[in-house]
Amino acid sequence: MTPAAAQSSARVSFLKGDQDMGRRRGQRSGHLREHHGSWLLTYRVYDTAGKSQRETVTIGPAEGPGKFTEKQAERVAWDHYLSKVDQVAQAPRALMKVGEFWEHKYKPSALMKLKKGTREQYFSLYSNWIGPVIGNKRLAVLESSDVELCVTRCLEAGMSAATAKAIRKVVSAIFTKAKKMKIASGDNPASLAEVPEAKPVREKVALTVPQMRNVLELLKEPVRTMALTAVLTSMNVAELCGLRWRHVNLSPEWVTFNGEGLAPFTIAVRQHYSRGEVGSLKTGTRKRNIPMPDSLVNALAVLKSRASYVGLDDVVFCSREGTPISGNNVGKRILSKMAATIGVSRLGWHNFRYTHATLTQAVGMNSRDRQDLMGHGALEMTQRYTAQDAERLRSGLAQVAGLLQSKAVVN
Repeated sequence: MTPAAAQSSARVSFLKGDQDMGRRRGQRSGHLREHHGSWLLTYRVYDTAGKSQRETVTIGPAEGPGKFTEKQAERVAWDHYLSKVDQVAQAPRALMKVGEFWEHKYKPSALMKLKKGTREQYFSLYSNWIGPVIGNKRLAVLESSDVELCVTRCLEAGMSAATAKAIRKVVSAIFTKAKKMKIASGDNPASLAEVPEAKPVREKVALTVPQMRNVLELLKEPVRTMALTAVLTSMNVAELCGLRWRHVNLSPEWVTFNGEGLAPFTIAVRQHYSRGEVGSLKTGTRKRNIPMPDSLVNALAVLKSRASYVGLDDVVFCSREGTPISGNNVGKRILSKMAATIGVSRLGWHNFRYTHATLTQAVGMNSRDRQDLMGHGALEMTQRYTAQDAERLRSGLAQVAGLLQSKAVVN
């Protein structure tokens, strides 16, 4: 190869001779030569253990019709061989660093598979606490002490124990994927790392019956019925925002949706809406069918009769434009400002779940029924509950609804 030809191909530099090739491991080095009328390329291929072997491939004709010039042969060698293995050659799998794996393997997969909220949390934790500390560490030799170092830096900066625990979770996810791809092996270092126990930052506050009545009297539609649904069904705000009319059976007959049967006067919790995205439920046990007491059936029927958007795919609790209500906005602009009025230190959507748990216990509902209603059970209600079970649950929730009964609720 002439010096001029080497300069004209800026993307790839071929080093002549086996001795030079042995000194350079990167795939930008290769031996391109003319042999018996053909251009041959010899280059190194690395396995998962970092060991290499030479491979020789034919690039194209060097003589006769359609022959390649040396520059053309270089371009084909780069486009079809060297560029495709350059990254692996520069960082063989056994030598891959945490940062390289995150950027080229884990992050693209996370963008497709993780929910928006989880993605944002993982990316932030990696950017702030994981990458700067262990990004240059080889995955194959990652140790629990490396994970603990990330945690220590986080705590020294004044972050919470909950954040430290989340950091360990992200490193665990990275290493687990690396094991599946056979880039790492052995025990997950994150599982062996010690982190401080996360303590609840805020006390769980359940509203009293008079306080809950006051909330329902002060709220306007559709937020009022949304809050009533929350306290009677234990649905969280993401589940409420993701609820569609096809998931609500207000009739005395069985209906079907997506191939499933839905009993009379029942809500099917099947999806959530968070951070502008519709997604699957947090865990399998959150998929549940909740029988509605009469007061909730009536409230939803009135809301439906007054709503502009009541197609099967329309959301139940929607804005004037037909889009899901922003639970965060309602929490900040409406609920939080009501806290002082009703006599509590703070008020948000989770207070309604705490209130549900307290009131269902107060009316004597058994612990397994309460657990399943809140989506914490080990079995899905869609599989376990019979018609008799559903009526028992409906009766218990009707007692809770009776406690909350007021003029504002039934209007």
